Parts: sequence; structure tokens; C-alpha cells
Amino acid sequence: MGLASRFSFERAAYWPLNEIFGYHGMFNWPKVMTPDQIEARMRHATSYVTESAHYKEMRALMASHK
Repeated sequence: MGLASRFSFERAAYWPLNEIFGYHGMFNWPKVMTPDQIEARMRHATSYVTESAHYKEMRALMASHK
């Protein structure tokens, strides 16, 4: 496992999230943001964002945690 894994994550986090300061992809938002924080950001999203695969993946992850 590389040093970069200690600082950011893409699809999987190998370290506790409170030790990581960066992440890539909105599909990770539910791991680091509250639903209210996500909704606040999404109020400004364009169709380019809401029609993306990452957006759909994020929403599916949010729905699975309800």
C-alpha cells in the first residue's frame, strides 16, 4: 500500500477516514458529508453533474444507507 493511500482515497479507504484529508469523486460524498451538506451542494448542480454516472452512484449509495 502506497504512501498516497494515507492522504486520499478513490474507491476504497485503507485508513480511518479521520486520518485522510482528501478524496476523489462525488461517489465518496456520503462517506464524508451529511445528507444535508450533499443536498446543499446539489442545489447548484447542472444537468452535466446530475446526469453523470458518479452522481447516480452517489445517489444509489445514499439510498442503500437509508
